Amino acid sequence: MMPAQRPGQSKQDYQTPPELLAAIRRDFCVAAWAIDLAATRANSVSEHSFFGPGSLLGEDALAQDWSTIEGTCWLNPPFADIEPWVRKCATHAPRLGRIFALVPASVGANWYANYVHGKAHVVALSPRVSFDGKHPYPKDLILAIYGPVKGGFSTWWWKCG
Repeated sequence: MMPAQRPGQSKQDYQTPPELLAAIRRDFCVAAWAIDLAATRANSVSEHSFFGPGSLLGEDALAQDWSTIEGTCWLNPPFADIEPWVRKCATHAPRLGRIFALVPASVGANWYANYVHGKAHVVALSPRVSFDGKHPYPKDLILAIYGPVKGGFSTWWWKCG
């Protein structure tokens, strides 16, 4: 049974599954996350985080200057409004490092055409990710990786075994 889809009304602060983060760190050579760009203290994957209540460095990640960040950044934005997040990634990526953005594979969306295609390396995730540990998210997800490599598409089987 799939979770009910309620556009604009669904929970927007799911923590990224640790199993997925471990696979990304392993297969993409990420020693540590410099910052979690859209997290609260309770669901951050780094000791440094922007955005939600209880975040350590500021309440509004979109108002911060990301270009001064050094290191690899994690971004699991609220899926209800992805455009401002990927726009910020495409226009203010860190000088040193990469941003890994976990977003739906909405390749027909304007935000994808304007701020992901040709601006990030896109990695399709297989199998589907489960945020609640019970049900896979009902849509395909991608990692949009912003950094030195721009453009390209690959598929990644992120789960071992």
